[in-house]
Amino acid sequence: NEGSIAMADVLNAGIIGNALVVTSTRLWGTEVNGVFKVARSGGMSVDGILGFRYMDLQENLTVYVNSLDITGAGINQASIDGFNTRNQFYGGQIGARVGFQRDNWSLEIAGQLALGDTHQKVDVQGSSNYSGPAFPLAPGTYPGGLLTQPTNIGQQNGDRFGVIPEIRLKAGWQMTNWAKLTVGYDFLYWNNVVRPGNQIDRNVNFTQVLGAQPFFGAPIPPNVPASQFNQSSFFAHGVSFGLEFSF
Repeated sequence: NEGSIAMADVLNAGIIGNALVVTSTRLWGTEVNGVFKVARSGGMSVDGILGFRYMDLQENLTVYVNSLDITGAGINQASIDGFNTRNQFYGGQIGARVGFQRDNWSLEIAGQLALGDTHQKVDVQGSSNYSGPAFPLAPGTYPGGLLTQPTNIGQQNGDRFGVIPEIRLKAGWQMTNWAKLTVGYDFLYWNNVVRPGNQIDRNVNFTQVLGAQPFFGAPIPPNVPASQFNQSSFFAHGVSFGLEFSF
């Protein structure tokens, strides 16, 4: 609280600034399956699925903050806080696929369940570029931003039991003997993943910030922000459109 109050006094004394938050998410995967016939009856078919699955989820959250001392006698700071996570799943999967065919119309419903290991990585990095006559050290770039300090900068790795169920629906219309139009919907769920927003400790001790030390003196406990390795879940929806050709 002492740090928060003092920082508010500094802001009131003539500090202006802005912040920009940039996020990205990349999800991809691959699978190798064997499909075997279970039943056939009229226009209905039932197949079993057995195979291996790999999934990869990478997410980044970067916070850019610029503060400018408009009095001309203080400290100017441009900081970057980066929270990056990656989840890699390796496991076997089992499932089933049911198909219905009537005249030129078809419907396919597939469900799969993958069980295995999720390898997780959390990478927290941050730095600030300081200038201004009141900065106690030589102008330049130093470790630590606003949400990142020596108390939480670094990498952590871990492994968790992973469960990934997926449901797929696909409807088709046989336009000609050689062309089929399809539309589909996918739903995927992934338990026990690390995501960047959950790794931010919002308890910031401003006395650890180099640019604030002229106002506070030496850093005052507690040592926060602290390292986090929080778990959450992830789910994704998808819609697909396709045109199949048969020869």
